[in-house]
Amino acid sequence: MRKGVTHVPVQDRFTLTNAIGPTADRTRPAIPLRRVVKTLRSHIEELAAAGKLELSEGDGMIDYSRTHFNRLGSYAEQDAYIARLKAKRHFYLNGWVVPKLVYDAIKR
Repeated sequence: MRKGVTHVPVQDRFTLTNAIGPTADRTRPAIPLRRVVKTLRSHIEELAAAGKLELSEGDGMIDYSRTHFNRLGSYAEQDAYIARLKAKRHFYLNGWVVPKLVYDAIKR
């Protein structure tokens, strides 16, 4: 084993521990993560109850991939790639991505 690398028992590899390193306290239980699954509708209702709903729209440039762009064969293909990304739309509700149908319904 290399110096500075600690062995993590198999049962602890997939849990969140309190510390990493040779002094990690393995006797304490992992910090529980609270995950709640709820529908988009209930989430939007909670956002609406908390305050004003902020609608925004963005283009697809967030999906830009430099490696994909550089691998395209010609300037025409690169220009077409940029045009496709700019034509693509993402719809947001208080920073959460929502489908266009939901965005339009709230906008009305």
